[in-house]
Amino acid sequence: MKKLFLLLFASVLVLSCTKDVELADSSADLSATLAQYDDTNMGVYKGVFTTQGTLERGILEINITPNNVGVATLKLTSGQKINFIADRTIEAGAEVQNLAFSSSSIMASFKLSADLDGANVQISDVVYKGITSGAIAAHETSRAPVVPITGVLACDDCDVHPFLETGDTGTFSIVFVGDGTGDDSVNWLADVGGVVNGTGNQASCTPIGAQMDCVISGGITIGANVVDWNGIHTYNTSSDCSDASGTWSLASGNYGNFTGTFTSDVTCAPAAPANDTCATAEAAVCGGSYTGNTDTATDEDGFYGPDVWYSLTGLVAGAEVTVSLCGGLTTYDSRLVIYDACGGVELFNLDDSCGLQSEIIYTTDGSDVLVSVQAFSAGTGNYGLDITCTSPPGADCEQEILTNAFDNARGYNVQNSWVVANDVIVAADENFDLTQIVIESFNGPGAVVLSADVSIYSDVAGIPGALLSTETLAPTSEVNIGSNFGLDVNEVTFDLTQPTLLGQAGTTTTYWVAVQVSNSDAGTSYWGFNAAAAPIGVGHASSGDNGATWILPGGEGVYVFLGTCSPIPPGQQNTDRSTSKEVQNKNMDSAADRAELIKASTLKQ
Repeated sequence: MKKLFLLLFASVLVLSCTKDVELADSSADLSATLAQYDDTNMGVYKGVFTTQGTLERGILEINITPNNVGVATLKLTSGQKINFIADRTIEAGAEVQNLAFSSSSIMASFKLSADLDGANVQISDVVYKGITSGAIAAHETSRAPVVPITGVLACDDCDVHPFLETGDTGTFSIVFVGDGTGDDSVNWLADVGGVVNGTGNQASCTPIGAQMDCVISGGITIGANVVDWNGIHTYNTSSDCSDASGTWSLASGNYGNFTGTFTSDVTCAPAAPANDTCATAEAAVCGGSYTGNTDTATDEDGFYGPDVWYSLTGLVAGAEVTVSLCGGLTTYDSRLVIYDACGGVELFNLDDSCGLQSEIIYTTDGSDVLVSVQAFSAGTGNYGLDITCTSPPGADCEQEILTNAFDNARGYNVQNSWVVANDVIVAADENFDLTQIVIESFNGPGAVVLSADVSIYSDVAGIPGALLSTETLAPTSEVNIGSNFGLDVNEVTFDLTQPTLLGQAGTTTTYWVAVQVSNSDAGTSYWGFNAAAAPIGVGHASSGDNGATWILPGGEGVYVFLGTCSPIPPGQQNTDRSTSKEVQNKNMDSAADRAELIKASTLKQ
């Protein structure tokens, strides 16, 4: 025989503020925020409903706004929804006492009373299909949102109880008072052969991955009868879910001791990581760092422990790839496994590399792989995955800025003492053998570049610094690609024999490539620049005194820097190098202001 049990798991969660209030037959203004009704008896009330013997149970939502007819919705666990409307409107500041709600679709009704500040909520005279029933609720505010959850109570040892039988089930009610995230007071209501209620508390909240577990307990003594209960309240911080479970006991002065359990209808299984399966592997690339937690992960490949997955793509054949959990963020005994595909061949499997953490280093053939972060056995916890790659010896490297329809240029010819330089960025952990440069050169009609002094400078505070090397070169090729401002625009290529641009471990290195030309008509030549391009580094630099001083006028030169990259050898030190030839004597008479910006309206032959 089923008895009356009344259950409310109303855990107060911050995330629940975003839940919509569902109403029916209402002209109420739903755009008002919860905060508008804090410390008043207006706004939203949430709770649970049950019939005698728990034939029906569900979630009750009530909405009262000033000068509007109150409405309510009852959502039963069976899926049925019942709408209610109040018998009168309530003005702001007026008392809510015995406000009667009834349904036009079914014989169901109840009355609501609350203090002026929304406290001391009472629901009385509850009737459902002619059956005396019960409900309780709490006032929802911006400080204390309410999430009602229905559930069941079971009597496990009640054979000698005068009103309960072993196996009886019903409902059990808990209302959390506070924000639900820490030590809170608790109000509760239960039927253990008779309806009783009292207070309790929530304490000892512990975060576990994406969820929080809190210890809850309560009890009351009525005459010779003592009711006690305790359990765990769990809410998932990523999915806004709350559940509770535990045990209850009744020490009866007349009939002995009785015990049972309670559980909520909702069970909040901790959310698994998004990359819990190989099919949902998170995209990963060289140079990436990834963090996560495996507490709620599953074991897909059937080995070792719970695993999460990463899809590593964009690899260059011959590169050395390091996949590592050794960065100090991994908190459990880890293992790394690399597969060629989901459900495919295991390529690498490594346990301890740096203490209890794992690291795999291998030379790739360029194929995409699946990286599985696992545990030595069943361990779980936080992890930090770092992926680094070094370019294979002789890998092609390129830095390029495209033309913007020959929109502008800057003087870079010998007779005016003008020099233009553009910065080149050497990747971390690499050396760059710069073997060729291609520049966009504006020359007089029919004129060509005869030779160029190509110099390499170090970088000092974002401008060319020490001169490292210089060589005088004739163009390898020169091709006309258009015209503007009455000048020919040629694509000029130079093959270089400069020393290697040395990189550094763990950080990029900046150099400057400077060019100064002589042309066939002894006129002015200009290195094209793109005023609209996003600069690589800081853009181009200009000198009007053969490189003695530099300015950054804005814009990025149009160029292609070509060469090969290779990993820096162990122990390499990046120090200034000797120049490959003596710097030639230059005419130092021209002022720096002669490196003025060449405007489209003033650029002349």
